[in-house]
Amino acid sequence: MLRTVRAMDLLFVKVALAPLIILIATLIARRLGPRAGGFFIGLPTTALPFMPTMYLMLGLESAVVTATGAITGQLTCALFCIAYPRTGPRLGALSSMVAALAVAAVLGLATVALGAPMVVAGLALVVILAGLLTWPAVTGELTPARNRRWDLPLRMGMACVTVVTVSSLQPYLGTALAGAVASLPTILMVMCPAVHHAEGVGNAVELTRGTLTSIPATVVYLVSFVLLAPHVGMWWALAVSLVAIPITTVAVSRGPVLLREVVRFRRPLTTSGTSEPERSRPGPVLTQR
Repeated sequence: MLRTVRAMDLLFVKVALAPLIILIATLIARRLGPRAGGFFIGLPTTALPFMPTMYLMLGLESAVVTATGAITGQLTCALFCIAYPRTGPRLGALSSMVAALAVAAVLGLATVALGAPMVVAGLALVVILAGLLTWPAVTGELTPARNRRWDLPLRMGMACVTVVTVSSLQPYLGTALAGAVASLPTILMVMCPAVHHAEGVGNAVELTRGTLTSIPATVVYLVSFVLLAPHVGMWWALAVSLVAIPITTVAVSRGPVLLREVVRFRRPLTTSGTSEPERSRPGPVLTQR
């Protein structure tokens, strides 16, 4: 009976958080653009309040287990963000979401079977860096958000339905499948098709790019918490892990740029002392994606 009550309480927390995140992300996107809204989604907006809840209800061990499972969820979200821009320009809003979700779910299930969260965390960071370096050009113009009265309540309602549906499936699945289902990107499953349908594929792609940019901060935050919590306790681990978020965010924002500079610097030189691409290129060209 007590286990049932706790499960209902946790489901209530999930259902309450999902529409709140949708609300804040939508308002940020309307104010600052879809990439900023996606950046907010990629932050530990769910894990940050959810792990203290697990600690207060079930103890420190359950909070650490929750953070460990969330690491796989970040890799799944990253795979979704990488797959969506490659399917969105060719398919409709719903079909793009289903295709990207299938890719993320299948590969996410494979990582659940590994049972090594630190390996999954390292893999997630490598995948994210590769995704940012090979990001496709945006197809479709960025359009201003349409402030329809029914749009935001519909997104929030869809988030509640999605969370309840995903959570209700977990008890009927095996351990691996339940872990994969728990790591599905429920917020992105709602936001991407909604933005794609209402504002165009360009805005949806920018949303996923913003999310992919901030996911590394969440991965480092979760890894830090898992490593520190058993030694320093819940609240110290939480505080120290939060410091890693801005540091990782700055590193990720500069990482791809620095890597491109290193690759360009190490190109073979011609007899004149400059590489052929350098001589043929008139100068840097700034493009807005």
